[in-house]
Amino acid sequence: MIEWKWLYRDSISALRTSSRKNWFDLFVRQYIHQHWDLLYSIHFKPKGYKEKADVLSRIKSVGYERYTQVASCIGGDLSEFERNLQRNTQGLLKRLNVSDTEQEIYVITGLDATNIYTTSYQNRSVTVLCLEAAGGRLSDLELLVSHECHHFARQAKVNHNIFEASIHERLVTEGLASCFSEEVQPGRPVHEYCYVPETTVEWVVQNSDRIQEILAQLPESEAMNLLFSRRPTSVLVEEVPSRTGYVYGYQLVKHFLEESGITAQSAADVPWMDVFPSYRAPFSACVSH
Repeated sequence: MIEWKWLYRDSISALRTSSRKNWFDLFVRQYIHQHWDLLYSIHFKPKGYKEKADVLSRIKSVGYERYTQVASCIGGDLSEFERNLQRNTQGLLKRLNVSDTEQEIYVITGLDATNIYTTSYQNRSVTVLCLEAAGGRLSDLELLVSHECHHFARQAKVNHNIFEASIHERLVTEGLASCFSEEVQPGRPVHEYCYVPETTVEWVVQNSDRIQEILAQLPESEAMNLLFSRRPTSVLVEEVPSRTGYVYGYQLVKHFLEESGITAQSAADVPWMDVFPSYRAPFSACVSH
């Protein structure tokens, strides 16, 4: 069962009762201050905003238009929006044959610094969904949630932490989730399934051999940071765009699925070592723009 935490509601209330002149004060007072401890634990601190001044500065930077766009897309009936989001999520879990997952999803209006992710809160793993990343649009939220639902399915079927076991496990885990999103909403460009700029996809197309060198040369922790972090701390390979691991993982899994004649929906429990030996084709054969 999924337990939904609708923190975003106070942000929408503040935006709907404010104007361009006073939106910031109301947003901070009615939403940020109201939920400061929780938002700090699950969003601000994990995403690198450790000081209150940094949080407030980021909110101003995101701006009135961006936040009011979210409120506008959600519409006037929050209950209907929430029911639709829950219904879409249940449909995705049903497709993946997931019926007994225990998950907490915090729906927030965040700092436009990420989209959906898993973090630790009070010694348990929780999911955070940031509405501003999708502009409040249900179709784009479904794309985000489909990625995370595949993670739920995979984690339920394997006996190790899918994000921390190894760099190879992480690549396959993220690649499967991106390919499942493509099955849910076909026809989008690759960068939308991998949540990176188009230029990152282009870089991986041209440098997949370089990534293989990185995997062979760097310690696991450094490779994980370099390939998946939004703000990589490694300075050893400065030319690598952030989050290239999502695209490279998509590349590996896409080729594996096409060669095997199966879908990401049915492959949630595939061992990562089954995916890596199958990769032989150049990335350009696996990606269409």
